[in-house]
Amino acid sequence: MGFFALLGTGFLIFSYIYQGSVVTAEPGGQLIIAQLAPPPSLSPLAYGSDDRTNIINHLMFRSLMKPDPKNQELKQDLGSCEFGRVSGEVSCTILPWSLFSDGSSITREDVIASFVLYREQARSQDILGILSRTSVSEGPSGEIVFRTDSSRMKEISELLVLPILPQSKLDLIKSASISEKVPVSGMLKYTGRETNETTGVTKYFFEKSASSSFLASKLVFAFYGDNTNAFQESIGQASYILPSTWTGINSMGEFQEIMLEIPEVLAVFPNIKTLPWALRKPLWQSIMFLKKTFPEGTFSSNLPPVITSTILQDDPISYSGVVASIQEWLKAMKKYPKNDILVTLEQNKSNLQTQSGTSLPDPGYSSIITSPNSQKLFVATGSFVFRGQAPTGSDSVTINGFRLTEFHGRDFAYRASKEIGTLKNGSNTYEIVFWKKNTILSRENIVVELMTDPAKAQIRSNEVYELYHPEIALERRTEAIKKMQILIDTIKTYPDTAYLNELWEKATITVASLTQEPMSDMLWKKLEAIFVDSWFEVVQKKLSIDELRDMVKNDKRSYDLLLTGIYLGKEGKDIFSFLHSHGIESGYNFWWVSDIKLDASLSELRDIASDGARFHTLTNRIADRIANEWYLYPLDMRTQIAYVRKDIVNRSWITLQRLSSLEDVGLLFPESGLNASYRLDMNTKSLKGYFQFIDTLFHK
Repeated sequence: MGFFALLGTGFLIFSYIYQGSVVTAEPGGQLIIAQLAPPPSLSPLAYGSDDRTNIINHLMFRSLMKPDPKNQELKQDLGSCEFGRVSGEVSCTILPWSLFSDGSSITREDVIASFVLYREQARSQDILGILSRTSVSEGPSGEIVFRTDSSRMKEISELLVLPILPQSKLDLIKSASISEKVPVSGMLKYTGRETNETTGVTKYFFEKSASSSFLASKLVFAFYGDNTNAFQESIGQASYILPSTWTGINSMGEFQEIMLEIPEVLAVFPNIKTLPWALRKPLWQSIMFLKKTFPEGTFSSNLPPVITSTILQDDPISYSGVVASIQEWLKAMKKYPKNDILVTLEQNKSNLQTQSGTSLPDPGYSSIITSPNSQKLFVATGSFVFRGQAPTGSDSVTINGFRLTEFHGRDFAYRASKEIGTLKNGSNTYEIVFWKKNTILSRENIVVELMTDPAKAQIRSNEVYELYHPEIALERRTEAIKKMQILIDTIKTYPDTAYLNELWEKATITVASLTQEPMSDMLWKKLEAIFVDSWFEVVQKKLSIDELRDMVKNDKRSYDLLLTGIYLGKEGKDIFSFLHSHGIESGYNFWWVSDIKLDASLSELRDIASDGARFHTLTNRIADRIANEWYLYPLDMRTQIAYVRKDIVNRSWITLQRLSSLEDVGLLFPESGLNASYRLDMNTKSLKGYFQFIDTLFHK
């Protein structure tokens, strides 16, 4: 008993001494950042294309100003920048102590050259768009001056956070993603990468730069692609886990959840080139109906006004109505139920089997016609000439009562033409009479069928050919019966709800999603039920972002519906690249929208500030145009969840707010410590204070 009493007393004394101590992070150790995602580009030219690239660039390179996620503002980094001295102008001066990792100074020449390179080769369409509207030049006192019109001042802030690159190494940056040879200006320097060919896991390795305040000595980014098994096996080693679809993380008590709200809309996009307007509406209705089948709270009701029109809010939607609308469209497009098609095909096969030959009346062969051949029935698509030989003793020939003036000997010829009135559309009968001294020696009729439609003329020519060649007709009929049976057997394998077109092809709809889209399987399973009842067969396709953009640029059109998210920028209005016709060439307008009226409104919206009456007028106009043309079907505002180990020091503030992006999380890494130390203040400790501490414990 005495031992336990002594142990308890020791614990109480220890607790009192450390009460109120300041926890600080100790330097050293290695942070591991795990992501169930493909590895991003490390090139600073890819800045702005995704958060993962941005995080790494912020750690490797400094910029004129840097984001401060704690205060949601920009603060000084390499430069001291002044806003608003002149409308539409920002002036920045490079701070004299700014250095690259090789010890060389960062100069205004480096800054100017960096922006020239971004203007030429930036991979972000948003960055390229801002640079196209902003001049970057050296001022009279050596400062760097950014100029734009006053309505675009917020855009300059996005340029001020771009990585500043060494002018002497720009050729290396152009030709390679990144390498150890590129001096950096940030807190970390790149030391290499490793890819496991078996698991597909790629790791990027970084070390603390000599002059940085980064607490950890090393940092590793581990990208697991779609290998969930490898991700699960090594997740316990991670310091941070950036958004993941693996729900098992929630049960791991050593991690704290971080909720991220980002201006990204999850939506379904119809391929304008494959889906006509009449079908886009019932498809929209079907997707909106599906939203109602999910548990309440699954989807956000707070969608950006630029894509949400009030004209759709009261649209009545029912399951039966959606199915009926799609079926009505199918019928209008001459698509027929499977069973109706089978009845027709079986009847056609039976007709072929019982058919002894062509149903045409037998016109026989001519005894006088020699050209084009000795038939009595011909098919023509234009003027027609036939020739022959008159019976011995003939001294004249009449055709339909007209005497041929050019008749010598026995040979004769006759040209039938629409131009001279001797040939008309349809069937033309020519009575040929041979005379000797006003006495008829013989007569004969031939028929010429004029058909101006080449396809129909070919079909009729085949029929006439089979008429004069019954052995060929039998062979063709036998082959046709065989092919028809194969077709019948194939169609019998289709679902009973299948619809077919005039070429006996199934009515299919291809739905695609990005490989990493967590909601795709759940949504498409529900969507498939509606389509099956509507007689569509659903073909599901998974795409990488590179495959998607390649399809758009090369006009491959290999999907009808696409589920993905689009980033609308920090102000929630940057839809230009996704809906403007110029975005087709870049691969961002991945549903091939080309609308002159919409282009005009989008261009104007991009050039004005996000406030005022004009902004609201334009957003309403754009939203209404999208709704009237059924250009997209918005579902949800994106939220992402990241995780941080609970034993990471300096993470407490992130529980007080919802961050806006992964980039914000990435900016916490320099402050993250792996070990804690405690600073004690013994001046505040006393025997009296100890007894007050004990009294407080037992009287709570």
